[in-house]
Amino acid sequence: QAGGMTIYLPEEDRSYLSRSYMLDQVAGLLGGRVAEEMMLGDISTGASSDIQRATAIARKMVGTYGMSAKMGSVAFDAGADEVFIGKSMGHTRPYSEETAAE
Repeated sequence: QAGGMTIYLPEEDRSYLSRSYMLDQVAGLLGGRVAEEMMLGDISTGASSDIQRATAIARKMVGTYGMSAKMGSVAFDAGADEVFIGKSMGHTRPYSEETAAE
């Protein structure tokens, strides 16, 4: 049983998503957690799915789409999901630990 749910109405086919649209999606997804904390004075596991979705969008914005003002137009995780036969299972990052921390 869901205590609260975030459902988006279908929109016309979107081939390209703008930065502002994606930020609005993240804000909407995190709204339930904020409301829960404001109304109940505590948080629960109820918003976990929304938090996972918001995190995935934010990571793609920075790591895949280069939408970070601080990091610039760089795709940090390009090809990170690709696995080839014979490729080492260890993942090496094409950026420094300092960049990862930012």
